[in-house]
Order: sequence, then C-alpha cells, then structure tokens
Amino acid sequence: MPSKATSQKSSNKKFLPKPSVKNDKYSLPFEESPFFTKMINHIGDELMLIDDKARIVFVNDATIHNIGYSRRYILSKNITDFFKEKVSISTWRKNYFMELKRKRRPLKYEVQRVKKGGKVQTVDITAFYMPYKGKEFILSVARDITKQVDMQKEMKKSEDLYRLISECAGDGIITVDLQGRLMYINRAQKKLINVSLKQGKGHHYSEFVTPDTVSKFDAAFALAKRGVAQIHEEIVLIHKNGSHISVEINVSPLYRAGKIISVNAIIRDIRNRKRFENVIRESEKMKAMQLFASGTAQEMNHPLQAVLLSTQSLIKKYKNREYEYVGYKEYLELVRKLEIINERIRYCCDTTDRLTRLHRKRVGIKAAHCAPGIVIRKILRLKSYQTKEADIYFKLKVGSSLPSINMGEIEFQHVMENIFNNAIQSMTNGGVISIKTSFRKLTQRVKIEVADQGIGIAKEDLEHVFEPFFTTKQRGVEKNSGLGLPIVYALIKACQGDVSVKSSLRKGTVIIVSLPVYKR
Repeated sequence: MPSKATSQKSSNKKFLPKPSVKNDKYSLPFEESPFFTKMINHIGDELMLIDDKARIVFVNDATIHNIGYSRRYILSKNITDFFKEKVSISTWRKNYFMELKRKRRPLKYEVQRVKKGGKVQTVDITAFYMPYKGKEFILSVARDITKQVDMQKEMKKSEDLYRLISECAGDGIITVDLQGRLMYINRAQKKLINVSLKQGKGHHYSEFVTPDTVSKFDAAFALAKRGVAQIHEEIVLIHKNGSHISVEINVSPLYRAGKIISVNAIIRDIRNRKRFENVIRESEKMKAMQLFASGTAQEMNHPLQAVLLSTQSLIKKYKNREYEYVGYKEYLELVRKLEIINERIRYCCDTTDRLTRLHRKRVGIKAAHCAPGIVIRKILRLKSYQTKEADIYFKLKVGSSLPSINMGEIEFQHVMENIFNNAIQSMTNGGVISIKTSFRKLTQRVKIEVADQGIGIAKEDLEHVFEPFFTTKQRGVEKNSGLGLPIVYALIKACQGDVSVKSSLRKGTVIIVSLPVYKR
C-alpha cells in the first residue's frame, strides 16, 4: 500500500501539464508545488507557457474555460493552431519569440483566436521571454476583450454616423473639451466662420466669439459641464475676415459611460431672422408714427368742426346786420359761442401738445433704455397733486433688483401717463390705483400691472380698447380721447413688448405691460 505522501503526490499529478513532445522532459518549478499550481488556477486572467518551438506546455483553468477545450487537447497543440489566420512556426518564432528574446521586456499583442465551436475571440496578450535551466519559454498572460472590442466598434459606428449626420447638417456644430478647447467643427460651422478643424483645433472657443457676448457662452458652457442641457443663447461670432455674425447657440453635455467628457454646441445663423425682426420693428415704429399722424388729424377734426359750425352760425346771423349795440340775450349767445370756440381750441392745443411731446426732440423711436421704477415714481409725484382732491391715491410696489427696460424714458413716461390717465378718468368716486412691478428672470422681461377701482369695461368692448379713437367715455377736454391706449399699444409693440387688459364692469380694470430687459 502506498504511503500517504506518495498518495498526495499522485493526486496532484493529474492537475499538472504534460509536455506535448514525447522525447523532451521538462522539469518545471511548479510541478513540485501543488499550492503554487492551485494559486495559478485561481487567477482570472489566462496563463499559458509556450516553448521555443511554439508548443503549449502549460495552461491554467481560466485558459481552458475561455478556449473551451480540455487541458489534454490544448497541451497537444501548438499556439499557432488557435490563431484565426494561419501562421507557420517559423513566422511565429520570427515575429513573436525572437522579438521577445531580443528586447528582453514584456510586450503587448492583440490577436484573433478561435475557440471551440469556431467562435472568434479578440485577446489582449502581455508576453514575457523566460529562460529556465537551459530551456526557453514564453509566458503569456491573456485576457478576452471581445466584448470591449465589439463595443468600441459599435461606438465607432455611432461616432461615424454622428459625424456623417453632423457633416450634412445645415447648422454649425462644434465640440469642445472640458477646458473649452475645440475638438470638432462640422462643415456648416467651417463655412460660417471660414475656419477649418485643422486651423481651430486646440484653440479656445472664446477666440471665435466677440468680447461683449463671450460671457453668455461662458455661462452656457459652465452649465453644460454640470449636466444642464438645451441652453439657448444669442451670441456674436467672429468671421475669419473680422466681420460679426449673429447666431443662436444650443449647448449640451456629451456623456460616455455616464460621465461628461465634452460639450456640444449647435450654432444657428440668425442674421436673416434679425433682419426680418428689424423690418418688423421698423414696421411697428411706422405704425406708431401713423397713429400719431392720423390721431392728431382725427382729434383735431371734432373740435375744429365745432369751431367751424359756431363761427359759421355767428357769421350767418350777424354778417349783413349793423348794430349800434347788442341786446342782452344776443350778448349771452355771443359769449356762449365764444366759450365753445375757446373750449374747442383749448382742447386742440392740449391734444397736439400731448401727441407731439414725445417727439419734440426726436424723430422715430430710437434704441434707448430707462429704469422703470424711477420713471414711475416721478410720474406718481406729479399725478398725486392732481388726484388728491378727487380722493384718488396711488399704491406702488416695486420689485427688488428691477433691471432697465428696452424703452427710452420719454416713451415709457408717455405710456405710463396714458395708462394712469385712463385709470384716473374711470374712478369718478375716488379709490386706489395699485401699481406692481416685477422681474421675470426666465423670460428676461419686466412686468408692470396697473389696477384701478373704476367703472370697468364691458366684455364686448375689451377687444376694441387698443383700436384708435375707440372710447367708452365722453370726448372733450379732461375726457377720454380714444387715442391713449392705441398709442400705448403701438409704443410697447415697437419696443418688442406686450400689453393686455383685464376688466369687468363695476369691478375695475387691470392693464398688464411686459417689456424686454435692456441688454448691453
């Protein structure tokens, strides 16, 4: 009966590799160390020992598992038998064995290997030249990277598809790294600023943006790096020839494996849109000017007709009569008609003064800005003296950090005076006019609400309040002319703003004005 030691040694022998050549006897160091063999078999990477004739003399369990064949089968083969492309022993010695022997340092290879069943694997190999007791070996540490390579191929396909789509896109597309340096410029962007990828790569995006708008791109870029997508901003790019191009940018982060690796910007040329907006703006200005002109003529027409009728009546009555004196009744009639004439002429002067005050120092509506809170307070100080006797009071609430608006002080003053006059005229029994201002950061607009406690406007009349000369009140001096709100509407629209009215009979009226913030 064999001893216990002999039995243990015999048990370990069945796990040890057998040389593939009968005449050669290899005495490997780990053959006498079962613990070392067991440790190697627990390594996840593939381990393989190959002699100088390309014969496989040792494999660990990970190699057997990944290739799919038995240990005995693998050890009966040459390493070249598992290559996808057939390689002779002499070629293998020249390209692998001799190179490793000559350089005497680890080298990395990537080979296509065929496993059991014919499936091709991509294997990443680190190989070492290892002489031992007059023999020469190569120790190969390998890892199956088929999935990673397939993923890289799919990613490459996706990148190629993205590049194809971006190159065909009508909008400009750029990609910058997390330091803001250009990595990619598509064809449309190259055409837009006349800078190729070769010329722009590695340059910071700020070199292609005007100094006055680069802060907008900086802010959008910072948000994108934090994962905020779909950031819209209007900036101005610099063409290679020095000219400026107005564009709209949409900035978003690009991810890989859940991590932001770069920032993408889609750039749209908005020069044509800007030109169209300018045409619309000029059209609104012209509309406002036409309202002034037609309004003046219309407002003058009513009182002048009354003056004309009064003077014609006097001429007709007294033209062919000679009087040494005028009777008392006739005197009263003359005075009454003169008072009517005086009232109508005074009304004409008041109306022309109101209509021309806005344009006394300028022609047209020029780009300007003002602080709305300051202007409103100035108007209210003047109005308070007029409304105190009528028992009308103002209640003002100005929002904090109210920015300047895209409307000149004269225009804004004219708008607010007309709105306040309407409110005052509707409050025959006194009351409070509430003014509330606020800043809407999301829309970059200043909102102004003026609420009165007047007689209100009927539902059927609301849609007509911005029509020239429409009024629910009596005409005349100190009465509503029907021109105030149409002028307010025209001026606000000319400055790219909005105005709306909410009202109910006997419940008061609220006028809401929204004006864009002035952008420096």
